[in-house]
Amino acid sequence: MQRCLSEIKTRLSDAAKKYDEIIVSKQFNAAVWLEKANLISPVTAELRAYAQQKIAECERERFEKNRENNKLIITRAELYNNLSEEKRELSKLDETRIKIAQEISTLSTEIGELEKKIADLQNKIAKSKEDKEYWDTVFWATCWIPFVNIGTGVKKGHEEGEYRAQVKVYGRDCQIKQDRIEKLKVQLEEISTRQKENEESLSKMANQIVVTEEKISEVTDTLNKLRHEIGLWNNIYSSCLEIETELRYINGSIEKVRECFCRLTEVRDLIEASQNSFVS
Repeated sequence: MQRCLSEIKTRLSDAAKKYDEIIVSKQFNAAVWLEKANLISPVTAELRAYAQQKIAECERERFEKNRENNKLIITRAELYNNLSEEKRELSKLDETRIKIAQEISTLSTEIGELEKKIADLQNKIAKSKEDKEYWDTVFWATCWIPFVNIGTGVKKGHEEGEYRAQVKVYGRDCQIKQDRIEKLKVQLEEISTRQKENEESLSKMANQIVVTEEKISEVTDTLNKLRHEIGLWNNIYSSCLEIETELRYINGSIEKVRECFCRLTEVRDLIEASQNSFVS
């Protein structure tokens, strides 16, 4: 394709050179002008066909790039949506983790209070046991005296039984709360694992978004270049078509020939100036 364009440019230059030769010549007539003008007609026709082919190629490429760009935009939207979902999930996990931590703290405080009560009850049991032993001694020492210390030993034994019953209840409550704490700790570990996976997923999606954005930028840049190239070749196509039309009706008019050659030179310069910016 580039070789074809190079040949056309060469033929354009040759035509312009012949025009320069004839324009300074003092020996010419209408037939000569018509002959020289017809020299460039095949060149413009060839260039117009080339421009038409380039337009078709660019349009096909633009169609493919637009389709690629649309897919990338959809992918980007999905990634952003998934990213938002992951962030919401991470926020929920964080809220759950805080609630569990607060519940563990509350349970630990309650266990501490129960342990204090148990310790207090155990002190009372020990004291009651000491008192019982004391009153047992007193009882046996004074049991021969009528109505002295009657029921004291029974009372102390009853108090000790109540204390032990309360210790058992408090101990059971402590165990229930401790079991609950262990389950909560397991949940915390699970949440921590899920949070780690969630954060890794967020990082991965963020990288995917960056890559997708870069691809969209590249495709957009290509589309802009294609629009520029299509506009250029449309301009060249229109110019060649107009030149061909004018060449059919020059009737030996030096002004018309001059206009055609000037426009043809402009086309040549346009190709020269824009070729480096074409999309490969």
